[in-house]
Amino acid sequence: PYSSAKYPSVWELQEVPGRSKILIHTANYASDVQGCIGIGTAQAPGAWWVTQSRKAIQELQDILPPRFELNVTHFIPEYP
Repeated sequence: PYSSAKYPSVWELQEVPGRSKILIHTANYASDVQGCIGIGTAQAPGAWWVTQSRKAIQELQDILPPRFELNVTHFIPEYP
């Protein structure tokens, strides 16, 4: 877990070559994440942002253990 005044009780991706402080935190718009991962419950209809970010974080906090391992691989999405 990672915690700061701005982002209390979130997650930090560690051991990413050449990067630090990659957080998973609340964010609805791309401008809310500067190299971090913002999550939501759905993509806004016809738009490029997510909805209900706080709800999504709370749901993850409810089901995930305080510490866990997540393996992330490179992915290039196909945009509509």
